[in-house]
Amino acid sequence: GKQWYQRRVAITAGGHKWRSITFYVKDRKMVVPEDDSWQIPIDKSKDEITDTNDVITIIKNKLVGGSRPRWVIVHACYPVEGGLRTTGKNVLIKFLPETSPIKEKMIFASSNKGFLDNFNPSWSGAAVQCDDLDEIDDIVPSLMNGSLKG
Repeated sequence: GKQWYQRRVAITAGGHKWRSITFYVKDRKMVVPEDDSWQIPIDKSKDEITDTNDVITIIKNKLVGGSRPRWVIVHACYPVEGGLRTTGKNVLIKFLPETSPIKEKMIFASSNKGFLDNFNPSWSGAAVQCDDLDEIDDIVPSLMNGSLKG
């Protein structure tokens, strides 16, 4: 609907209203955004790096104990040039927990390309598959050291 489109435009355009948006496969046939508690706006009262780290912690806390595969798009900000400046990159986290039922894993895996093509055909961010929460902790360090590129 309209709200999903507005979120899509906001995170992929220059404005970056949202720090994180999350989607899942509903009824094994349609990709939809998670409820509003999963959609996390940028907190302008914090610096971008702190906000990114806080949002990653929130996302991990929401994912704990769940078995539903999800796509989580985060506008991750991190220091570069020895901390002299901050940059940001959109990162698509394809979260596929090992506890997901096999049928859900298959549907999620077969929906990845279609999700990204429909979300933003000209996606220029990074993409990473995470099977457990510890892998999410590696995202910002991987952006910083250049091993995760988009």
